[in-house]
Amino acid sequence: MVYEKETFISEFIKLARQAGLESFGDPAIGARLHCIAQNLDEQGRHFNLTAITQPDEVLRKHFIDSLFAARAVQDLLEGDHSRGNTLLDVGSGGGFPSLPIGAALPQLQVTALDSTAKKIAYIRDAATLCGLENFQTV
Repeated sequence: MVYEKETFISEFIKLARQAGLESFGDPAIGARLHCIAQNLDEQGRHFNLTAITQPDEVLRKHFIDSLFAARAVQDLLEGDHSRGNTLLDVGSGGGFPSLPIGAALPQLQVTALDSTAKKIAYIRDAATLCGLENFQTV
């Protein structure tokens, strides 16, 4: 069971600040992540995506951890503009870190790649449902 939207966003912002990820502690990012979390809660069991199901653990282990990767990508993009604005997540599994990165960095084109069709279908549907227009799957 996922937190209600306002609680999720509040907890997300608090955890992002505690983790030193203030630049991602935005309610709009929190809302996109809540959508991903809610979809994971509803669909994850059907696709056997993750053993992590407790709301606080989902926030910490899926979203906050993924945002550390997002920060590293953001730092690379800011430091070298010749790198472009694309990211390929090879072996995307349940969509981590690619979905949270796509939610946090809308200026980045994110591609999730996995060999399991059902996981890619889940990731594609989650990205579409949550309005991640910068996202594609392979």
